[in-house]
Amino acid sequence: MLVVLLSLVLAVAAETSVQPAPIQTTQITADYSDYLTGQVNPTPAVDENQDPVMNLSDDEMDAMQREIDAMPVYSAPSSSPLISRGSLSLLPDLPYVPKERSQRQCSDCWVWSSTGAIEIEHTIKSGIRDRLSIQYLNDNYGNGPQGQDSGCCPGSVGSFVKWYRNNTHAMIVVPWSNSNAAFAAHQSCNSPMPASGAIPLQPSYKLADLSASTVSTFGVEKIAAINNIKSALNNGLPVLYAFNYNTDDMKTFKSWWHNQPETAVFDPSRFASDGGGAAHLTLIVGYDDITDPKNPYWLVVNSWGAPPNRPDGTFRISMNMNYNAPVSGKQKANVVQQQSFHIIDASFADSGQNVSPVLPSPESTPRLDLGILPVFCAICMSGVLLVRKRREQK
Repeated sequence: MLVVLLSLVLAVAAETSVQPAPIQTTQITADYSDYLTGQVNPTPAVDENQDPVMNLSDDEMDAMQREIDAMPVYSAPSSSPLISRGSLSLLPDLPYVPKERSQRQCSDCWVWSSTGAIEIEHTIKSGIRDRLSIQYLNDNYGNGPQGQDSGCCPGSVGSFVKWYRNNTHAMIVVPWSNSNAAFAAHQSCNSPMPASGAIPLQPSYKLADLSASTVSTFGVEKIAAINNIKSALNNGLPVLYAFNYNTDDMKTFKSWWHNQPETAVFDPSRFASDGGGAAHLTLIVGYDDITDPKNPYWLVVNSWGAPPNRPDGTFRISMNMNYNAPVSGKQKANVVQQQSFHIIDASFADSGQNVSPVLPSPESTPRLDLGILPVFCAICMSGVLLVRKRREQK
């Protein structure tokens, strides 16, 4: 009888719990659809101070590409079979409040995405789910908040790893909950911004090692590129996703971000060879190529907050994208990639028991609907009466 009652309660709870949103197959705006078919090249109105990206010169793009080319390469083990269709999400391992995961006017997407990778690995490897400070790097990177080359200027996965390995307080990460450690930067690159105040370094977590690799996706078959990204995710390594569009194409993406739901799937393939200069770095935390095999996607967490149409602050990018797309159609000795994929491998020197994990606010954590409480009580009472009646019959 207890088993029956428990089954009924669980069934009712399942019906009232938060369910994943279905994939939306009619997922692109009219302007984006027209753009894909070549009918129009839209330049939707976008506030330049909203959702900042990294504005790169040709020299900066070349320098970032050289950094990518010099990185160690991650790929699925050759002895492993091809990863079958399925779905996976590391998003529950990311301690974050969607609306607070916002760069504001600061071009530090590279800090947010790289820190997010460490946060997820910290949860998986150490069992500690704690938000880490973005402001700690922003206050101390380059010449600091008052000078050039601050954390709000363009950077990369390599910039992030190099700074953490070489800064004065080498190889520690600071919890968001420390005094002055919550995100405060709100100015664009090279604009003076007020320092958040001294951030205490205790409590903190000690890193034993930190390294970056590029995931093999460029110059390989699409099926191999997909398999390599999946392999990293399946091994608990979120994948940093960098994309480099021209200004108009980035405006199109921003328009899509603000006007489409989180179930929409974006395909950047049409942007190949359009040029670059407006770059952004995000974090792939999952995939799904089994729910709707015709519309497989990567699940990506952004750092542009959580507008009403994106309560989780995420978007979906097509798994069938052109992984070999260059920024320019010109033949160069070193082609600048339109998109690149990376992993940060972090290991921790201690268990971090001196810190109490800080969980996201209740608004971002699904709860059991208390409205089922009367139903639960009614089921329990019915069970008690049924047992009593049977005893009286005996």
